[in-house]
Formats: sequence, structure tokens, C-alpha cells
Amino acid sequence: IWDRAVEGDPNSRVVRKARERVTRLREADREIEGLRRDLQANPQNPEALAALLRLYMETGQPDAARAQLEEAGRVFGD
Repeated sequence: IWDRAVEGDPNSRVVRKARERVTRLREADREIEGLRRDLQANPQNPEALAALLRLYMETGQPDAARAQLEEAGRVFGD
């Protein structure tokens, strides 16, 4: 799809930005899965938690971030 869009308008900033966004979302999904596995193995890893929350917000998943914060409250204590 992207190749055809670029062929239609090789200088299209909109197409280029959309492609970059989709690529970043795919990368973020892979990072999220890795961080979730890390937190399952070590629930008290603050670096993994912070990175996961950042990615949830970056990818527009505030409900997932909220649920993760609630879980962190249980793991780390209030």
C-alpha cells in the first residue's frame, strides 16, 4: 500500500508521516510485549515499568497504562 501511495505522490509528506507512524506503532507493540514479559519475570523492575507506561501513552493506550499503574501499586505498595 505504501509503495503505491509513494508512487502516486513521491513527495507526499502526509504519506511519509503516516508510514513512519505505522512503523513506529509496530515497533512499540514489539517493545510493549518484551517489557510485559520482563515485568512478569521481575515485577519490581522500575525501569521496565516506566518504559512500558511511556509506550502505552505514546501509542494511545491510557487504559492499559492505568491498569499497569494499579498493578504497580499492588507490587510496589502504596
